[in-house]
Amino acid sequence: MNNLNIEKYITKDMAAVQKKAKTARVFTILLAPLAFIMFGLGGFLCTVSIYCIPIPIIGFFMLPTSILTSVFLSGKIMNIRWLLSVVDNVKAQDKVFLYQINATPSQELQTVAIIRKLIDTGYLEGYTLVGSILVAKETLHITEEAAMREYTLLRFGKLTDADASAATDTYVPFGGAVNPLDNSEKECYYCHAKVAKDATYCSKCGARLDY
Repeated sequence: MNNLNIEKYITKDMAAVQKKAKTARVFTILLAPLAFIMFGLGGFLCTVSIYCIPIPIIGFFMLPTSILTSVFLSGKIMNIRWLLSVVDNVKAQDKVFLYQINATPSQELQTVAIIRKLIDTGYLEGYTLVGSILVAKETLHITEEAAMREYTLLRFGKLTDADASAATDTYVPFGGAVNPLDNSEKECYYCHAKVAKDATYCSKCGARLDY
């Protein structure tokens, strides 16, 4: 989802707002055929009485208004649906990197504002932002340094230069379990598939990998 200021749709009860928008959209959709009838029938009635002139005029303006309103409401419904899916996605896990919610760097910055507002409004109670790259349960007590190490390893298949100089043959992720550090693979920036570390192109989506 790449919609500027989508966080403006985050309210205390998004589900109720979405339901009202769906009801309003049905009403505006029904107005479209009514506008056609008023415009066509009103034109005929105008030949009978001049008092019927307002009918086709109202129908003429009602048609574009109903279409534009319906499009606006559809966008609002879609945005709220996406926001609610983000809430469900985060709650289904103990921790989620923002790039796993929005794939591009510009969208990651937007997601920071979205997640922060979802936390403030109570949708993600018990979660916190870590270093603007991760949303995690507060009980995990994840530091920004640990989050950045995990992020770098997942995104680029390697640790930062500073961490690599002090790293051993194992890497300890958030949970404390020791996993082998596999330097033979990296993750595609676009589709997140695992590819060989020296690969120039992703074997899954074909994107060029310049890292």
